[in-house]
Amino acid sequence: FRRVLFRSIGRDDAGAAEFCATKLKDGDYALIHYNDGLHSLPPRITDEQFGVGLSAMLKHLKTVTPRVIWSTTTPAPDRNNTLGPESPNGAVVTRNNMSKKIAAEHGGPVIDLYGLVEPQRETLQGFANLHFTPEGSKLMGQAIAARIEQALEKK
Repeated sequence: FRRVLFRSIGRDDAGAAEFCATKLKDGDYALIHYNDGLHSLPPRITDEQFGVGLSAMLKHLKTVTPRVIWSTTTPAPDRNNTLGPESPNGAVVTRNNMSKKIAAEHGGPVIDLYGLVEPQRETLQGFANLHFTPEGSKLMGQAIAARIEQALEKK
């Protein structure tokens, strides 16, 4: 297990290739779980940059390992939002819908963290918080771990 901080979804094809060649060159990865979280919401990058960047990253991550799993972004509060007024929860929904389509185009599975959290959002996150309660973190961790284990069993 190795955690690599990406924060690179806005990269173009050349940037994604460079990232994979430099940051992931020293590993033999059985699987990569990828999520950009709230770091790629407007106004940081546009929808077009997001689409191009995610597609490029998924393409190049698959050159590192054929097993790449994408996770959707969790809900963002519309109030007390440290991301700014341009990044309400509606932007998260838009980007999640885009990311599901892009991941499907690359043949990759998706863990829907948004769908997991939203029905219990008040107890798992709260409506004015970007971060999660211990219960919320545990639930997401269990969902991610189960999907990774399932993918690794399919060797």
